[in-house]
Amino acid sequence: MAIGKSYIDAKKFDIATSVETLAQTKVLMDQSRALIGKLLTEESRHLSTYSEISRGKLRSLKAWMMLTGFAFIAALCLAFVQSYREISQRRKAELYLLKNQRQNVTAVHKLSLMGEMTNLLQSCTTIKEALNVISKFAPLLIPVEAGALYLFRESRNLVEIHAQWGLELSSEPVFEPHDCWALRRGEPHIVDDGEQSLACRHLQVSKDIFSLCIPIVAQGDVLGILHLESRSRNAVGEPEIALAHNLANEIALAMASIRMRETLRNLSVRDSLTGLFNRHYLEESLQRELANAERKNRQLALVMLDLDYFKNFNDRFGHEAGDMLLSEVGALLGHKLRSSDIACRLGGEEFVLIFCETEPEMVMQLVNQLREGIAAMRLQSYGQSLGQITASFGLAFYPMHGNTMTGLMRAADQALYKAKAEGRNRVEIAETAPHQIPLKGKKPSNDGPDSSAGA
Repeated sequence: MAIGKSYIDAKKFDIATSVETLAQTKVLMDQSRALIGKLLTEESRHLSTYSEISRGKLRSLKAWMMLTGFAFIAALCLAFVQSYREISQRRKAELYLLKNQRQNVTAVHKLSLMGEMTNLLQSCTTIKEALNVISKFAPLLIPVEAGALYLFRESRNLVEIHAQWGLELSSEPVFEPHDCWALRRGEPHIVDDGEQSLACRHLQVSKDIFSLCIPIVAQGDVLGILHLESRSRNAVGEPEIALAHNLANEIALAMASIRMRETLRNLSVRDSLTGLFNRHYLEESLQRELANAERKNRQLALVMLDLDYFKNFNDRFGHEAGDMLLSEVGALLGHKLRSSDIACRLGGEEFVLIFCETEPEMVMQLVNQLREGIAAMRLQSYGQSLGQITASFGLAFYPMHGNTMTGLMRAADQALYKAKAEGRNRVEIAETAPHQIPLKGKKPSNDGPDSSAGA
């Protein structure tokens, strides 16, 4: 029993110990749970902190990556724009160079044309030849629809077209100088809009038309204008306008040169008092016309005329009146004769006329008209009548009266003496001499005239 009680007591002790142990264990477990909870809480807090830090870093990383991407894209865009700009600039530069190259080629071509035209103009001997050259080269130099060269008439009261190219002009063919602003102002005048620009009055249509008038000035003398027209304003730029100025200058120089040469030639072959050809020109012309008459087997008439009693006229009225008489007779001959006839002053009061390829009947008719015209002249000097003037005429025909210049002039001179001997103010024809009939193939002699008519 004692053993059983001891065993029971021992069991109770063990149970009590176990319970106590369990209680302690529970406490420890609770403490452990509390500690673990604290640890978990602290760990969760630290984890949340770390997570927040990580999320911040991730956000920063994403932002940095986005910024880096944007910067990279911006750099690419900038590089593309820069490259495109450089390519565009290079393209523009290439186009500009190509345009300049084309302009240079065109300029060189036009300079070549201008040089060729200048050479041709310098070789021209008459205004007509120069106008033909200008009409050919002007449309090649300046691309306008129409153009014209206007020149003053000798009276200086009108300006008229002497050369024209292209389409029909809107400008009048003849107008007064004050109708053109370029002639008024003495400088180029441009009309590029008929409603806004001041149009010249010689333009029949000034609306929607571009026109340019450039004065032709040589040595301070205005010769006319260069007139250009175009329906398109873009067709005429600054280079074309500058070229038009150069063209006008070349035309002015050519015209002045030709006129100067004509003046010098007239001084060498013209008689200063009467305006007729002189003896030197007579000899050259008669030799040439005799050769033409022989080659073509045509007739030629030589007329020698002498003013009657001219010495008495000079003694009575003076040399000034005598010069006026000679000048008026020269003007009458120049007015009455045809363009194919040649009138020369041989010397003093003696004149020689050459009628080429004219029948004798027509020559007689023309000479009688001249004789009657001289007889009908009524001159006055300082209010004093100079009386009636008459002239005697001697005619000789090739080959009837001579086949050389000397023989023909001798025959005409003898006919003139006969007219004076028969009473003056008459026309006489030379007598035919058998030995004066020309031989075929014989050339005219180079001998000059050796006689002249007496008063």
